[in-house]
Amino acid sequence: MAQPTKAQSQGALPANAQPAKTQPAKTQPKKAPRVQPAPGPAEDDGRRRQRAPGRDTRHRYWIAALGIAAAGVAVGIATTMIVGEQRRLAVRHDGEATELKMLRQALLRVRSCLLPSQRQAALAEVRAELDDYQGVLLALLAQPGHELFTACAALAADLELEAAIAPLANVVETARGEPRRAALLALDRLQPLATAALGDLLHGEDPADVAGVLAMVHRRDPFPDELCGQVLGLVAHPDLAVRQAALDCLPAELPEAQVDAVLALLEDERGAGSAVPLLARVPCNEKTAAAVVQRLRTSSDDDLPRWLPVLQTYVANPAVRSMLKDVVRDSQDDAMRIAAMTALEMVAEPAALPIGYEAWPPHLLYHAARLRVAQGDLGGVDMLLTLANGTDAAVAGECRLALSQLSGMPPHAEPEALATWRQHLQTVPPRALAGR
Repeated sequence: MAQPTKAQSQGALPANAQPAKTQPAKTQPKKAPRVQPAPGPAEDDGRRRQRAPGRDTRHRYWIAALGIAAAGVAVGIATTMIVGEQRRLAVRHDGEATELKMLRQALLRVRSCLLPSQRQAALAEVRAELDDYQGVLLALLAQPGHELFTACAALAADLELEAAIAPLANVVETARGEPRRAALLALDRLQPLATAALGDLLHGEDPADVAGVLAMVHRRDPFPDELCGQVLGLVAHPDLAVRQAALDCLPAELPEAQVDAVLALLEDERGAGSAVPLLARVPCNEKTAAAVVQRLRTSSDDDLPRWLPVLQTYVANPAVRSMLKDVVRDSQDDAMRIAAMTALEMVAEPAALPIGYEAWPPHLLYHAARLRVAQGDLGGVDMLLTLANGTDAAVAGECRLALSQLSGMPPHAEPEALATWRQHLQTVPPRALAGR
C-alpha cells in the first residue's frame, strides 16, 4: 500500500479533486439588554412614609379657603334674610307696572325713616310725585287682601289723601281682621269718626278691634264724656289688652257721676285690680273714703303699689287718716306702715307712734323720724342725726339728705357742724321736708 506523500499529508489536494466550499462563520445573535423589573411597593416596615415637604401647608391653605368661602355664604344668606322685607316692598317683579314699582319705592322710603324730621322730608318727596302713582294707590286701597294694603292705608293717612276716604270706608264695611283695623285707623286719621260711631264700635266682638277703637278714643282731646261710662265698663273686659287700653284711655279726673261705676268695679273679680288706681281719679267723699278704708284693711302686700297714689289722694279724709293711724300702730307689715306714715306726713297729721317703736329697723325709724319732723317735733331731728351716723349706709345717706334740706348744709357736712346747728335749733320749719 502506497504511503501518502508529504504533500498530501500536508493537505495538498489531488489533481482530480474539487476544492471544498468554504462555509461562512456563524455569528452569535446579540441579546437585548436585560430590563430590570420596576420595583414593587415597599414592604411595610412598621413606619409611616413621610410626606413631601410643603404638602401639609397646601392642605391648610385649602381648608382655610373653604372656611372663608363658607363664611361668605353664611353672610350672604343673613344679608338676604335681613333685606328680604325691603326687597318685598321694593321693585321685585320685573313684570310689574312702572306705577306700582314707584309706589313700592315710596313706601320703602317712608318706612325706613327713623327720625320725625326724616319722615316729614320723605313724605314731602312722596307728596310731590304722588300724581305718578296715585291711581295705583287708590286701587290697592280697594283690595284688603293685597300685601301692601296696610302700608298703603297708613301712607294715605300720612298724606291726608281725601280720595282715599271712600275705598277705606268700603273696606271697613266689608272686611274683617287686620285689614279692617288698618282701614279704620287710617279713616279716623283722615276724617275723625263721630263719638256715636266710636261708641258703637266699642261693642265689637273682636278684642283687637275694641282695643284699636280705644286707642282712637284716647287720642280725643278733650275726652268725650259720653263714652266715659262705656269705657269704664271695659275695665272688666275678659281680655287683658282691652282692660289695659281702657285704663290708659280714661282721663286723669273722672266726674263724680262715675263714682258708683268705679265702686262697682271693686266688686268685680276681673276689674277689682284695675279699679284700685281709679279711686284716685274720682272725687273723695264719704262713700269712696269708706270703700278705701275697707279695701285697704283687707289688701295684701302685692296690692300696696296700687294703693299708694290712692292714699295720697284720700289722706285728707278724716276716716282715711284714722285708718292710717291704726295701720301705723297695729300693722306688722313694714311696707304698709311705711305707706301709712308717708301719707300722714303729707298732711302733717299728729300720730302717736306705738310703744317700743325705738326697736324698729333703721328704714322704719327713718320714716318715723320724718313723720315727727312733719309734726314739728324736734325729736325727729335728733332721730335723723342718730341714724345719719348709724351702720346702715342706705338709711344714713337718706338721713343726710334730709338734714341737708333742714339745715342748709351740704350732705357731707361734719357731724360736729350738724351737732352745733342742732344746739341752736329752736323750732322745726313748717313743711321742711315737703317735696322730698
